[in-house]
Amino acid sequence: MSSRLLVLIILLHHCVILTAAHNEHARLIEKAEHLLHSDNEKALATAKTSLDIAREQEDTAQIALSLRTIGKVHYFRHAFYKALPSYQSALTYYQAIGDLKGQSACYHNIGRICLFYNLYEEAETYLRASLDIDIKIDDTPGQAYGLHNLGELYHLQERLLLALHYYQSSLAIELKTGNNIGAADSYQNIATVFKDKEMYEEALSYYKKALKIYEEADIIYRLGMAHNNIGLVHYHTSAYHASLDAYKTSLHYRRKASDYQGEISTLLNMGYVYMLMRDTMMAKEVFVQALMREISFYQTYTDSELDSIMAAFDSIDDFIFFLVNNEVETGYFYTAPQRLYYRGHIYYTLGAYKEAIPFFLNSIELAEPLEQHSIIKKNYQALSEAYYKSKMYEKAAYYALQYITIADNINKQALRDFHSATFYNKTSWQEIKSLIKPDVNIKYEEKLIPFYRSFWFYCSLLLTIIIIFLIFKQLL
Repeated sequence: MSSRLLVLIILLHHCVILTAAHNEHARLIEKAEHLLHSDNEKALATAKTSLDIAREQEDTAQIALSLRTIGKVHYFRHAFYKALPSYQSALTYYQAIGDLKGQSACYHNIGRICLFYNLYEEAETYLRASLDIDIKIDDTPGQAYGLHNLGELYHLQERLLLALHYYQSSLAIELKTGNNIGAADSYQNIATVFKDKEMYEEALSYYKKALKIYEEADIIYRLGMAHNNIGLVHYHTSAYHASLDAYKTSLHYRRKASDYQGEISTLLNMGYVYMLMRDTMMAKEVFVQALMREISFYQTYTDSELDSIMAAFDSIDDFIFFLVNNEVETGYFYTAPQRLYYRGHIYYTLGAYKEAIPFFLNSIELAEPLEQHSIIKKNYQALSEAYYKSKMYEKAAYYALQYITIADNINKQALRDFHSATFYNKTSWQEIKSLIKPDVNIKYEEKLIPFYRSFWFYCSLLLTIIIIFLIFKQLL
């Protein structure tokens, strides 16, 4: 009798510990997600604690979820080189337990990181693998997001027709399923295509559609993005006061959402507008704010050290070069070519053609290894015009030829996309589902019985309770 009672006590104790550990892990994951937009450091520490608990319990599914959450925190910080190994490790665990939904999420996240580094071929492989799984398990929201991401891939390659197809396909699903937030994201992407095609009226219309939905849902992070995009449209149409108003609103939301990188981008955008308005004092003020935010995030400085850094800058150009160098050194180099191009563009617009040229050349130098063909094309065009205005006709002709060559290659790719788009104007989900096929298959693991996180835990818990009940019945 005493031995059976001892076994019963041990099993009950094990059951209590298992339940407590599972609940604590779930609480920590939820806390990390909640802290993501308010306190990134605490979010990371919380996610790491959840990983320690999962490893202590040898719970494979929870280990995978913790690793994916850690990757998400790094991704939000734009520390992609740290996010990548976390996602890859999580993928291995998801494959081990046959969790297809988890595998799809990891393929998607890795694909997004490849997009950031302009690894387009690798990005397409991972993103299509994610979409393939979402179609297999009939995950409609995942399918819509997968189409959205492929649209972004082609958008970054300036294959605008193909990008627009995928954005519209994603939008059709979001509208059909009643996902207003997803629809708003699609509106934003479609608007950006129109902006890139210099169809600013249409772009503004779609941005405002997205903005209305974000306002109704009070999504702070996306409100900051939408107002910034509206500011860009006004910037390109020389409506500088309207542009500043939109940027100031964006800045409010981005600070509220702790979107540090978005905050820096908006501050720089404001600086460019102030320069075009010849308000050097205000331009310098917002550039200082951007730099303070940038360097305080990546490195810790004392107040006296910060004062020394700021005192070393004699001009706005010094600020721009410091910012670019800091981004390159810290791994966030994707935006550096664009920042240099915009500074050159400001000089060109103000008639300082010779001052603009070094910025365009430096922008190309950074953009070429990243294969940023869009920004390279803009720089070639700007250089040809700047050299022409400077009466350096031989160089003007050279860069004009470079521009024509790269633009021609991009246009040829767009033409191939048009003829190969067999799903052209297909918008119903059934048609999309039958036509979107992965070009490259990634081998993913699928067990006969897919043990999902809660399923395995509750089966173990149920079995423990049954054993306790049978022992208790015998004791009676």
